[in-house]
Amino acid sequence: SSGENAAAKLENLVGRTPGPLKTPLGPIRSYAEVSRTEWAFVAFSLIGLVISIGITSERLATLPKGTDDYSFAIMLFWSNIACIWHLGIGVAQQLAFDIIVFIVSAVFLEIYLIVNLASTHEANLLPSLIYVRFGFATFFFLGMVAFSGLGILPSYCKQPTWFVFRLNAARAKQRMIRTFCSSLSLIVLDVQLQVSMIILVMDTGVYLSTFDICVIVTGAITLSVWVWAGIMARNKESTCWLVVFGILLLPNVAYIIFRMQEIARETPRESWSILRHIIIACGSLALLTR
Repeated sequence: SSGENAAAKLENLVGRTPGPLKTPLGPIRSYAEVSRTEWAFVAFSLIGLVISIGITSERLATLPKGTDDYSFAIMLFWSNIACIWHLGIGVAQQLAFDIIVFIVSAVFLEIYLIVNLASTHEANLLPSLIYVRFGFATFFFLGMVAFSGLGILPSYCKQPTWFVFRLNAARAKQRMIRTFCSSLSLIVLDVQLQVSMIILVMDTGVYLSTFDICVIVTGAITLSVWVWAGIMARNKESTCWLVVFGILLLPNVAYIIFRMQEIARETPRESWSILRHIIIACGSLALLTR
C-alpha cells in the first residue's frame, strides 16, 4: 500500500518468498542457503579474528594503562569486533560491499597488530609466545584476504544481491532492496571509524582529563543519536529523521577536523607516535566517507 515504509515493503516481499528469514536488520539467508565454501570462509576467518582478539586482550591486560599503546590496543579490539560484523552480515545477505570492507579491515588489522606488537612497552615475559600467536594470526589473516578476495567476492560481484530477483523482478524494487541493505552497511562502517576516533582521544591511556571525558561522552551520545536517526530514516523513509541524520553529521565532521589539527598543532612532527599517525589516517578516512 502507499502508506508502507521501506521496512514494511521489504518485509511483505520476504513474507511472500520461501527461504529468506526476516530480521530487524533486513532479510538474511537461511542456514541451508549458505554454501559449504562460505561456511569454510566464515570458520577460517573467525579463527583468525579470535586469535587476534586473544593477542589484543593479553596486551590490554599487561600494557601500562597510561600509555598511548594501551589506547591503540583498545582500538584494535574494537576493530576486531567490527570485522566480525562485516563478515557476518556480508555472508548472511551476500553483500559484496561488506566483503570489500571486511578485506580492507583485515589488512588494517594485520598492520595494527604488527604496530601494537612492536610497541616500546614490553608487556609480556614470554615474547616468543607472542610471536608464535602473531604467526598464527598472520597466517589466518592472509588466508582470509586470499579466500575472500579470490573466492567469495568474485561470486558476489557476478550477481545482484542474492534475494533481489527472487523477491521481485522490477528494477525499482531491486534498487530499493539494494539501497535498503547497503545503507546499513555504510552506517556501520561510519560507526567503526567514529568509535575509533573517540577511542583515539585517549592518547594517555585511561588517565583522561576533564576535557577528554567531555569529548568522549558527547561524542558517544551524538553518535548514538546519529545512528538511531539513520536507521529510522532507512526503515521509515522519514524525511524528518533524514534531516536529523544530516544535521548530526556536522558535529562529527567538526570533531574530526578539530582532533586532526590539534594533533598537528600541539605535537612536533618528529616526535609523533604511532597513535598520532593513526589518528590522522583514521580521521582522513572518516572525512572521505562523508
